[in-house]
Order: sequence, then structure tokens, then C-alpha cells
Amino acid sequence: MEYLNIDIKQYNLINSIYSIPNIIFPFFAGMISDKLGLRISILGFTLIMFLGIIIEYFATIQKSYIFVLIGVSIYGIGSESMSIIGCSFLSAWFFGKELSLSLGIYVTASYLGTVTANWTLPPLANIYDSITLPYLICVTVTFIALVCMIIMCRIDKKAQDIEFQIKLNNKQKLQQEQKNTPKAIINSTNEIVNFGIQDKEGTLNFSEFRVKSGIEGTEIEDNLTQDNSKYSETQEQINNNINNNQNQNKNQEENHEDAHEMHFSDITKLKNVQFWLINFIFCFVAAAFFPYLNNLNSILQEFYGQGPIQSGRILSVLTVEIAIFTTPLAFLTDKIGQKTYFYILSSFFLTCAFISHLIIPTCPDSSCSYFYIPIILVGISFSMLSAVAFASVPLIIRPKLLGTAFGLQDCLEQFGMAVSPIFVGHIMDYELQAGNYIFLYIYFLILAIIALVFSIWLHVYDQKKGGKLNKITQNENTHQPEEQKSLIQNQNQM
Repeated sequence: MEYLNIDIKQYNLINSIYSIPNIIFPFFAGMISDKLGLRISILGFTLIMFLGIIIEYFATIQKSYIFVLIGVSIYGIGSESMSIIGCSFLSAWFFGKELSLSLGIYVTASYLGTVTANWTLPPLANIYDSITLPYLICVTVTFIALVCMIIMCRIDKKAQDIEFQIKLNNKQKLQQEQKNTPKAIINSTNEIVNFGIQDKEGTLNFSEFRVKSGIEGTEIEDNLTQDNSKYSETQEQINNNINNNQNQNKNQEENHEDAHEMHFSDITKLKNVQFWLINFIFCFVAAAFFPYLNNLNSILQEFYGQGPIQSGRILSVLTVEIAIFTTPLAFLTDKIGQKTYFYILSSFFLTCAFISHLIIPTCPDSSCSYFYIPIILVGISFSMLSAVAFASVPLIIRPKLLGTAFGLQDCLEQFGMAVSPIFVGHIMDYELQAGNYIFLYIYFLILAIIALVFSIWLHVYDQKKGGKLNKITQNENTHQPEEQKSLIQNQNQM
């Protein structure tokens, strides 16, 4: 704030400007990905991220607050849209328990980046008395991310080509099986006879052939009857295989294409009450968590006597928690189910965290460490929410609407992240003069209690509807095409 000569309200506006465009933009991002494809879209949004961070870098050189806002806004559009398309990639690549675990790792990786930034960038800014070097490092890291994205898209294209080849081979195999249909061989006449039974004069039915050929009541008749019976069973099996293959191909095309196709009209199809309750929980928790995270440095320095470097490292405790616990918790929910209890516990721990902030004493002389209690509780809370929030959606939403569902979930999260910092900025500006942040903690506490109420509602409603969210995730996905199963089996054997 000192470097750009801005106050606490302007600082919180930076956090809001990141989220404001993303209240609605993920829907446009979904439509763009539908027109251009996932690979081109994710590369395009990564380029937008890169452009945004470059603008921020030059804005810090010029000490221009306006251009910082522009850069953050552009970066936010690219980052959140890329994140949504990343979820679509994971939904196409992984199934069942694999999907939950992959989404958990996806969230964990993002927070590992936050931890690394908190530990490395503030000391560099302090040593060189400038934030331009940390921003230059961010530019470099974003460029590396762009290169990794190009590599990922090439791998995805190769996997798609292999999958297409497997699909083509299976189709050719079925056609060959149909072409090489078993035929009854009549040894007495040395003629090949199909199920229509042919002789030199034309097609006969089986009864006429028995009489005309003189095989009635002989061993040849018994053998021919068995051959025809085997043929009938084989033909029926081939027809069933062809029908199953056609249905699988149709399902594969629908799941691969429609799962990522997003339209505004699709919102009207998302009538699942559990889905909306999850989104409301996510929105209110995000409205409390992210402003708290963004202003924790200021809280630690103003009321607990921590310096910029120390407060940055203390802040990393929270993000380390999320990075460490999210993936194991996601794996645990796949093993035991009970996802609605995780929502309740997440909101409960968040409520306890802000109650503890109201109770523990402040110590501007840095003589106490009570502040670790709410920080640890907040970290546990958001870890539990991250473990189930994304993984719950495929359990209650049809595959063809997953793209819309993920986009809407992100929009509501961004709404909370956009609106809440504006209120937080005004509250902190007022309370900084009073020498405490009591009303700030009360504001966060109200949001946590609302999330807790929605969590209990979610549990009760889900139980009435059969407890789908609390069931153990199955290993198999009924929507997974046979070609992909074959591809996975082949890769496991290599």
C-alpha cells in the first residue's frame, strides 16, 4: 500500500476488481470453449493471464494504481476461465473416485503456489525495497505455466488420437465379425450353406432341405441342426455387440461434447436443490475466507506486532494447511462418503475461528501467539470445503450440464469474493481509527453462521432424497466409454 500510496479501501478494491468480471464471464468462457474447443480455449485464457501479469508488472514500474487495477482485472478473467476449463478437462479425463482425487490435487496445487509466493516474494520485496522484482518473477512463472499448458494440450491431442484409433479398430473388428459369419458346411454335398440354406436351384428353408438332401434322420441332420443353432446364437451376439457399440459411441459423443457446452438457458435445467445449497455455502464461505486471507497481513501487523516477512510466513501456515489436507480429505470422502457432514464441519470450524478472534487478546508488542488458533481453524475449514465442493457436483448433475454447473459455481464464488471486500474495506477503514477489528470479525462470523445454516439444510434435504451426497463413490463410471477403458487398461499394462 505504501509503494502505490493507497489506503485500505483502495487495497481491497484490487481484490474486488479481480472477481467482479468473473461474476458473469465464466459463462462466456464456456461458450467460447464450445466454439473453439477446450485446448484452444485454455491456451487462449492462459495467454490472457500472461497479458494481465505483464500489465501489472509495468504498472508497478510506473507506480500506476489504475493500471494495476486493469492488469488484475485481465489476469482474473484469464485465471478463472482457465480454471473452469481445467475442471472440464479433469471431468473428461477422470471418473468416479479418480475425479474426486484429481480435483483435490488440482486445488492443492493452486495453494502450493500461494504458499511458495508467500514465503519467497515478501522477503524479496523487503530486500530490494520494491515490488517490481516479485512481479517480474510472477511474469516468468506465468510464462512457464503457458509452456506447460502447450505441452498438456499436445498430450491431450495425442491421447484423443489414440482413443479415436481404438474406436476405429473396434468398429472394424465388429464389421469383420459380421462379415465372417459362421456357415454350416454340408459334407454330403460339399456345399457351403448359410442360415438361408442354399442349394444349386435356389434358397430352401431348413425343412425342405432335410427332405430334398436325404439327410432327414441321419447324423448329418443332427450336426447341421447344431451348426444352425450355434450360428443363430452367434448372430444374435454380434447384433447385440453392434447395438451396444453404437449406444456407447453415442454416449461418448454426448459426454465429450455436451459436458463442456454451456448456454444461459441451461441454468433453468439446474433445478437440483442440493446443487444450489452447495453454491450458497461456497459463496458465503468464500465471502468470509478470501477477504480474511487478503487482509490477514494487515491484521497481524497492526494488532499482533508482526513484521511484513513474519506475517507473510504466518499467512503461509493457512495456505499450507489447505495444500496438505485437501487431497487426503477428498480421498477420505471417496472412501467413507458423508460429504454433507464435511460441509457442516467446514462451516462450524469457520464459525469457531471468528468467535476465537473475538475472544483472544491482541498484543501489538508481538508477545503472544494466540492468533494461530483462528488461522488453523480457518485452514481446516476451507480444506474440508475444497475437498467436497467440486467433487459433489458430478454426483448430482448430469454429465451434459457439468460445464454449466462448474461455471455457475465459480460465478457465485466470485460474487462473494467481489462484493465482500468492498464491505470489508469500509469496515477496516472505520475500525482502524478505533484501534480494533471487532466489527470485522462479527461480519465474518455472520457469513460463517449463514453457511452453517445452509450446510445443515443441505444434510437434511439430501437425507430426504436418498443421501446421494453421503454415498461412497463407485469405482466404475457408467458413462465411461469402452474405448477409454481399453485405453486405460493398455496404459496400465505398459
